[in-house]
Amino acid sequence: MNGYRDYTMKLTLKSPIVTSFQSDTLFGHICWAIHYLKWDDERSVEDFLALYDEGKLPLLISNGFPKDYLPKPIVRPILQEELSSIFG
Repeated sequence: MNGYRDYTMKLTLKSPIVTSFQSDTLFGHICWAIHYLKWDDERSVEDFLALYDEGKLPLLISNGFPKDYLPKPIVRPILQEELSSIFG
């Protein structure tokens, strides 16, 4: 277990978009929200980002995907020898 909880967010758009939801763009918007909403009333976006410098990753974000679709993982094929060593 990685110690993280998995969440899925559904976004309802009020207008069309030109580009897909990239993780860095989503992360940037979250940082701006923290800045404007004064995360935890006293902490700032700098405090939030400092957690990453300390190796305490408070949030991991993936790219956005259409509802009920996830990309196929890119993995190398399993060799017959590897299968034999796993299953005997």
